[in-house]
Amino acid sequence: MWKYNDIEITSISQIPENAIGFIYLIEFVDGMKYIGKKNLYSTRIMKSLKSGKARPNTINFLFKNTGKGFRQRYDVVKEESDWLTYQGSHIDCKDRIVKNKYILQYAYSKLELTYLEAKALFNNDVLEKDEYLNDNILGAFFRGKLHGKTNEFDESC
Repeated sequence: MWKYNDIEITSISQIPENAIGFIYLIEFVDGMKYIGKKNLYSTRIMKSLKSGKARPNTINFLFKNTGKGFRQRYDVVKEESDWLTYQGSHIDCKDRIVKNKYILQYAYSKLELTYLEAKALFNNDVLEKDEYLNDNILGAFFRGKLHGKTNEFDESC
């Protein structure tokens, strides 16, 4: 169960209508923490039904050539993600017991979601504090390359 401003979130209906994801903080029983982002929905491309009817939650159609002179129709289906049971994307999150899960902020576009995650990670100094499991930000800033832990330095930053 997630908490947002002291409200328990147990259903997608409790989330703002236009939100596409959120920034979260997970606290584990051992005192470790993890900050990340989670999409509320995912899209999948599925073969259309033989009946010709669209699948439930179809938002668009695609047509692909079969190579035999035919075109196959596919449904682009929007589905709710596993956000309710999600425990974080870091490999160590799956082995730990969750104490609390907090939604810090909702996002309304993919760009905003990525920006808000990076902002939260930098503001909380996750690469500098040992209590966070996060080991990189945007795949560009790594815990192991900070504080002289390695002689390598990526000068492209």
